Amino acid sequence: MQKHLKGTLAVILAVVLIAVAVPFGAFARTVETAPLTIGVMSDTHYYPRSLMPADDDEQGWETFSEFCRVKGKQFPQTGGLVDAALAAMAEDVREKGLKYVLIPGDLTKDSEIEAHKGLAAKLEQFEKDTGAQVLVINGNHDINNYDAASFTTGKEVKDKSLVTTPEQFKEIYKNLGYDLASAVYTPPKGKQANGLSYAVSLEGGYRLIVMDGGKYSPDNMEPGHSGGHETGGNFSDDFIEWVLGQCAEARAKGETIIGMTHFSLVPHLWLEATIAQDFCLDNYQNVAEVLADAGMHYVFTGHMHQNDIAKAVSDHGETIYDIQTNSLSGYPNFFREAQFDNTKGEGQISVEINTYPVDRVQKVNTDPHNSAVVATPRPEDGNYRYELDGDTYPTYQDYSYAFSNCKGNSTDFVMTMASGFLASGLNTVTSAGGLMNLLKNNGIDLEEILKGFLGDGVSILGYDIFTVKNVMAFLEDLFGQIEDNYLKDPQKTMEILKGSIERLVDFKVADTPPSAEYAKRFHIGEGKSYGTLGDLVLCVMHSYTAGDEAGVAFKNGHYVADGEKPDQFVAEALEGFENGDSAQRLIDELIDILLNDLIQGEILTNLEFRLNALFPDGSFGSHTADALQMLLKLITQGDPNYKKIVDFAFKFLSGLNIIPYDSLNAILDHYIEEYLTDSQIESVGHEVAYIADDFFIDENPAVQMDSTATLVYRGKVPVEATADNYRRPSNVGMTFGVDAATTRNINWYTKCTVDGAKVLPYNTDIQIVPYSENPQFSDKLPAGVKVKTSEETVKLQFPGIDIGVFGLFPYYFDATRHMVEITGLKAGEKYCFRVGDAEKGWWSDTGVIETADNSNQLTFFHMSDSQSQSERQYSRSWAKVLDTAYTMYPDADFIMHTGDHVDKGDNANQWQWLFNTGADNLMKTVLMPTAGNHEAKSEFAIDQNFILSNVPEQDRTTGVYYSFDYNNAHFMVLNTNNLSEEKGLSKDQMEWLKKDAAQSDAQWKIVALHKAPYSNGSHFDDDDVIQLRKELSTLMPELGIDVVLQGHDHVYLRTGVMDNNEVVQTQTKTVTYNGRDYTAKLDPKGSIYVISGCSGVKTYVTKDPAETDQLFPRAEKLADATDPIFSAFQIDGDTLYFDAYTVGSDGAQRIDSFAIEKKTADVPETSTNAAKPEESTATPITTEPTKPDDTKQPTVTVPAGNVTDATPSVPDNTQQTTAAQTTAGDAENPLTGDNTSPLLIAVPVAALAALVLAETMRRKKARGER
Repeated sequence: MQKHLKGTLAVILAVVLIAVAVPFGAFARTVETAPLTIGVMSDTHYYPRSLMPADDDEQGWETFSEFCRVKGKQFPQTGGLVDAALAAMAEDVREKGLKYVLIPGDLTKDSEIEAHKGLAAKLEQFEKDTGAQVLVINGNHDINNYDAASFTTGKEVKDKSLVTTPEQFKEIYKNLGYDLASAVYTPPKGKQANGLSYAVSLEGGYRLIVMDGGKYSPDNMEPGHSGGHETGGNFSDDFIEWVLGQCAEARAKGETIIGMTHFSLVPHLWLEATIAQDFCLDNYQNVAEVLADAGMHYVFTGHMHQNDIAKAVSDHGETIYDIQTNSLSGYPNFFREAQFDNTKGEGQISVEINTYPVDRVQKVNTDPHNSAVVATPRPEDGNYRYELDGDTYPTYQDYSYAFSNCKGNSTDFVMTMASGFLASGLNTVTSAGGLMNLLKNNGIDLEEILKGFLGDGVSILGYDIFTVKNVMAFLEDLFGQIEDNYLKDPQKTMEILKGSIERLVDFKVADTPPSAEYAKRFHIGEGKSYGTLGDLVLCVMHSYTAGDEAGVAFKNGHYVADGEKPDQFVAEALEGFENGDSAQRLIDELIDILLNDLIQGEILTNLEFRLNALFPDGSFGSHTADALQMLLKLITQGDPNYKKIVDFAFKFLSGLNIIPYDSLNAILDHYIEEYLTDSQIESVGHEVAYIADDFFIDENPAVQMDSTATLVYRGKVPVEATADNYRRPSNVGMTFGVDAATTRNINWYTKCTVDGAKVLPYNTDIQIVPYSENPQFSDKLPAGVKVKTSEETVKLQFPGIDIGVFGLFPYYFDATRHMVEITGLKAGEKYCFRVGDAEKGWWSDTGVIETADNSNQLTFFHMSDSQSQSERQYSRSWAKVLDTAYTMYPDADFIMHTGDHVDKGDNANQWQWLFNTGADNLMKTVLMPTAGNHEAKSEFAIDQNFILSNVPEQDRTTGVYYSFDYNNAHFMVLNTNNLSEEKGLSKDQMEWLKKDAAQSDAQWKIVALHKAPYSNGSHFDDDDVIQLRKELSTLMPELGIDVVLQGHDHVYLRTGVMDNNEVVQTQTKTVTYNGRDYTAKLDPKGSIYVISGCSGVKTYVTKDPAETDQLFPRAEKLADATDPIFSAFQIDGDTLYFDAYTVGSDGAQRIDSFAIEKKTADVPETSTNAAKPEESTATPITTEPTKPDDTKQPTVTVPAGNVTDATPSVPDNTQQTTAAQTTAGDAENPLTGDNTSPLLIAVPVAALAALVLAETMRRKKARGER
């Protein structure tokens, strides 16, 4: 049997390969060709009258109608909608010769068997009446859907007995496609996936391949799935081979191939692929390419409830069009007709697509109460798509998701959405048995967590005083209040939320209101003088459902009104988010709504702080707690709510200087200022604009080609091959091999190609020639040069919603990783190279290799923290820094990057932006990486993007530590994610570092690491940074380290010469190099630490040096910089020259410089053993934070560009404390509402508690109890 199967597959594969290789016209046509007209309606979601409430059950109808609103489908009208669509197509059978009607899935609400039978009866009657044939396939709603339900009792009752199985589906529709089948797919033994698929030879020389992609069987579902169905679709490898066999057979006969399936083979929105991932077929890109290559150039789909046409082109230049039809059961209720013509010559096929309103011929029966109502012809002006205020369908909009909201009421729209989510959430909480159990069911066991903190709790004389049980009792009371106040009555909660929702939907996003067309036809923005966020949401919905998006374009980095009907409102709204202005205002608005209105104004105010809940009746301390609760009520005038308690706690603790915040708002303000940078706000706005943009700008296959289009296939087309689409090499990165003078490593990525059901890597090719301004590449390598190539197929990912460090909806795609190791290069020589796939002719731009010359000179750059959140941000910061640096130092040898290249280590988009925006320079230099904490947010991020040599054995999950030499310098790169339990360097890493440094006899030794031991940024007092400072402050000088390159804190800092956390007094003199003066440190006996700010967009504010004075000496140079920074190191023999620059709109500005001389020389008269002004003259400060030092070191700053002096005067802490205490004492007491001192309340409360406890113990002792 296996032998027979293998033989069959071999034959099929051979036929497919021949079919792909041979032009269409080369086959002898064995069928007669002729034009063909077909009708298409999709996602009918038919729901029979027999499952609806009784005619006189008004409450039941109200419940059912609300269900329809939330679900967004017109279930009560589906019968009338199907009848109207069939009536229109019946007319076209007579007048246009329409032969077939296709329905690509989601035939029913949720696989109710009565619905399938009822729809099948309508369709068979249509066949009988017209002579046309109907062909159907299932969608995700049609098979094994456990949401099958009846409303006959007046409420939703889910019933598995209503569910339709695959076998029943096939039986019910046996006369609706299956009766015409020339071939039916049979899954392998023991499997069901794709088993409802079939193929039909249609009149006129066409082969329709009907493809079942439903996930309704275990072999086609996620592992561990409990049964039923899944929303997405998938084609098994075996099924793909069957489809390819059908394509090969059809091409052999000269038949034109048409496909039908429920799921998208080509994304109609980029968000469909990245966020709404279940709406595209699994592995859609590979499937689309292989089907296009096999000759399937047109496929009809549904699922997304959208009218749209999109195309994809395979690596071989073959095109496939995905023609998607919106849901017949929802706005705008279109159906389509397609007129194929295969008679225009060999290899040419065309199809004309037209889209019609469902009631083009017959008015829709919208009265579900009375099934006997006879459908009447549509009035001349009765197109219900737009006649919202007319008499044609007076109550129709009440049943429509789009209709009920396209009257411009965006609050209702959001309230409808929110109420659905809230009801679903309430059901989830209720079924779990409350919030506490819900958390536990989701892996959050609060009791076990508390046990980890409290252990056995506190006991005195054998009595449990305070244990986990006390805290759990308190939390159960709190959760109970939340459930009572907000979950048991969703309607009440929605009323509470309504005010907040109204604020959001009324948020201004444009000075211009929505267009007159939107106002007139849909009442969006009607009567307004500006445009709101709610208006934008509704415009998105209409643009999405109707298709033919237009009116806006993205040109030269800006959104503009464009096209035949320019939309100024949408253009302004998108531009406001793209440039960050609207994002900043929206974030402020959201914070105010959430923190002030909802959390503090509503929730905390309406939850009672019940101290006595900590000590339930019968437990120790219950009487005391009751007494304290009474006292608390007295003090708070009978309302001890959480808001008052929280406010009191902040005032009290800040008044005693225990915490630096006097309110929740103050905490939030601090962390927003600390971490929510302008670049992150901009990234939020960019993401909002990017998402909305997807609904308004559609150029695939061309502008205004969704409703009416003529799609012509004329054979292969040129393939767009770019680095951005991974057809040409992307993410090309070059590193040193084992020897910087003779070796190089090159890494890059491309997409994969397909061969049948197999996913194959691209070829890994490289061409290298001696350097020339106009290189002539060939396959012949220079003498002595050897190349080792390898490739692997990998999965890359990026988040569908991406705001940098945080993302949602991970999107995975197949890619080829290419790796090349080059040896045998000559020292001090230059070469040109290019990489790519020679067979396809898709090469990278020309790169340059320049090897080390084994001299005592080198120039390199220090860059760090290039992490950004969008391609635009990388372009304007990282790429600009590279351009500036290499313009100023064109002979620089390499870049030493100290980590956080990207915001998240597994974000493929960010790595692509890093390499591709900087490709003009990165293709000609070496980038040596350091693992940052953001790379460690995923596993093996460094290894996946760089090929590193000289790497000792280690755990490389979070990064890599390694070393390399370049001429007379030795570089040691540490991994500050690989730490010990004490949060210092791991034992293995520490031992390697000591050994590696000892074995090097290089003249210069430089360490690169990410987390900065010396910094005036926000991480200076992190536990791991403190431990690293403790370990490295003495070790670096011991190992002879000259300079330590740091990152992490996005500020500019340079220390003096440091040893043991002290500044080492060092002789200096002025030296000149390349026309610039430097203050040279002569034979320093210590190490200098540098943070070169960031080379991206996320600049941080420098901390007040007074905050770091007790931890380490003040730096020699600090700078607040709002622009990216890079530093240049030039080593010439025994002297190192250093320059740091900001890169702003006015170019590069030098902000710091120094030099190191490693030779004993006569000190000029101008030099002295005393430090210059920027050097330390203070007594060294130890790391002990309990030993204050009143002598502060001066810091010299040199303002340049967007750089400000970061050294304020040392504050008077005593005066500060006094002022804080005075302010706290004079403030209004949140408990009493007056200015009563918190101490006057806290002291008697504490005293009363002590007295009660003492009295309790006395009484127990008197009773002889221990």
